[in-house]
Amino acid sequence: MNNLIDSLAATTLAVVGAGAVPNLVVASEKALLIPVQLGRTGGLIVFAEKGTERQYSAQINVMLRGYDPVAYFKQGKAVRGKRFIWSTYNGVTYFFVSKADKTEFDRNPKKFEPQYGGFCAYRMSNGGKEHSDPKLFFIHQGKLYV
Repeated sequence: MNNLIDSLAATTLAVVGAGAVPNLVVASEKALLIPVQLGRTGGLIVFAEKGTERQYSAQINVMLRGYDPVAYFKQGKAVRGKRFIWSTYNGVTYFFVSKADKTEFDRNPKKFEPQYGGFCAYRMSNGGKEHSDPKLFFIHQGKLYV
């Protein structure tokens, strides 16, 4: 009788180890993870495992604090660009209101590039260097000064 019980116990361990029964090892590993509730929509609850989200950071140099350089010329005012419509020129990223503005910029970026590297034109003309306010600008002889 003891041989029968030992045999059944050994068979059960073999079956579980072989994967014939739902994987208990994976289930116990998942139980150790701490789920975080992300949201609830229509009775459906969305979970994510804590610690699985990776964060990547990248530093980009944004010119004109995200304002569209083409809009200064076309609309005569400072208009904030959209983050998903962008272009890079001379290591600096520009955002645009529309794809048409981006296309126009890409054809001739030098035309729309702000003078003094986007720093305050008044301070630069007086020998200083200060960040500019992109909402304060003027266009003189086809050049953008902020």
